[in-house]
Amino acid sequence: MRLRSVFLLFFVSTAMNAEEIVTTKKDEPDGFYGLKVGGIVSGSYGQRYRDSASGISNAYPNDETGFSTPWTLLMINKEWKETGVSLELWGELLRASQFSASTRADGGTKSNPYTLGIRHALVRKTWDTKLGTYSLTFGMQELPHTYTQWKNYWQWRYVDKGPLESLGFAQAPADIGFGANGKWDAFSAHVMLSNGEGYRQSQNTDSSAIDLSSRISYEPKIDEDTRFGLHFFNRNANFTGAAGTDCNEGTTCMPSDNNPSTILRKDLRALQSTSYAVEADFDKRKFINFGIGWIWKKQNGGAIVDRAHPTALPLAPGVDSTGDAGYAWLALVWDSIKIVGRMEGGTGNNGVMSADRSKISQIFPGVPDSASWSQVPGSPVRSSSGYESHTSFRKGSVFVEWILSDTIKLSVGYSELRNRDVNGSRQQVYIDQSGLARTQADYLGQYASTTGIGISSYGQLDKEWAFWTTVEF
Repeated sequence: MRLRSVFLLFFVSTAMNAEEIVTTKKDEPDGFYGLKVGGIVSGSYGQRYRDSASGISNAYPNDETGFSTPWTLLMINKEWKETGVSLELWGELLRASQFSASTRADGGTKSNPYTLGIRHALVRKTWDTKLGTYSLTFGMQELPHTYTQWKNYWQWRYVDKGPLESLGFAQAPADIGFGANGKWDAFSAHVMLSNGEGYRQSQNTDSSAIDLSSRISYEPKIDEDTRFGLHFFNRNANFTGAAGTDCNEGTTCMPSDNNPSTILRKDLRALQSTSYAVEADFDKRKFINFGIGWIWKKQNGGAIVDRAHPTALPLAPGVDSTGDAGYAWLALVWDSIKIVGRMEGGTGNNGVMSADRSKISQIFPGVPDSASWSQVPGSPVRSSSGYESHTSFRKGSVFVEWILSDTIKLSVGYSELRNRDVNGSRQQVYIDQSGLARTQADYLGQYASTTGIGISSYGQLDKEWAFWTTVEF
């Protein structure tokens, strides 16, 4: 009986043909041919300044002030070399309010706990041929505009996001979709179809359409310590697949006017936008790292009609709007110390680019409300008022990095952010005698009262210093 049990155990073990999780190969002790587990752990501390020059400077919910972990990943990879198939499953440490409305920061009751979300969940098939290397990827993956960040042209993701990600070139750096890559000597390209909401958002909440994103890069071979890259990016938001009901009244695209006598509908083209970006990078190892880039975006407009009155003129025009932003960074290297400066600026607010520059056409000068008809197909061309929004921002930062090893780094730095309002004036903050923030209406209202309440106006300037660490394994 005992002998039979041993034989049965041996037979079952052999039949299972279990695969080792991690294996090595002779003469390659560090080679990897099984499951690879790695990660990045980043801790930081940030502090905003509060001073008389800027009036008040409060932290926003969930920004990286106080103690935070802005860049912490757990990465699990598996590759089957004989078939060219690989798998990636990456987790990312997130604050719950970044994807849920149940925390206090979003009006809920939870205390904003941390949780582990999914950043990558993909399967990739790669072909190496004499005409180049090609791959197809399906699942949750990085969008094309994050390429320069992952290629380490911008080497400080634990300090700040890459410029294209920070400025909001797309909704998120990663998304679920289908991607195709190709590489031919110094040239490479990436095309991807994705849901468009980003990997932290619920699918089909804003629309059911699909984004089309692409990248083309030129990276000539120079030498082992020197590299150069020129990159072109494109994104067509909601490129195809929008449902006819996506812009009916009561949706994100067309909020309800709470008037039961109207049935509003907005042209579906209002969901679409087109963005372009170009970036040039130069990296001389142990000497200098430099990058410069520019983004342009066009947001399509959509005329609003009342389907309850089909013969009436549109209630609002379909005016297109545009926006742009630029950025640059420079890093100087001395032994294990790097000094890095970065500048960003563009249309929008709080460091995120938006397309909010649009001309308002009108039938009669000084009567902008009648401008809506100028965008109706077949209507005569009207004059233009020349009005446009002048919201903009400027952000600058500088930090010093100490490289303890290839996988352990420390940094300390300082940043400033300044916004301008729709009139192009410096954005103001209003503070009363008790040091509390008040509204512009309160500030203006005090002059209509016989007893002023002592509200002062300050040009807002957000200033912050921070300390960052990162460890890779």
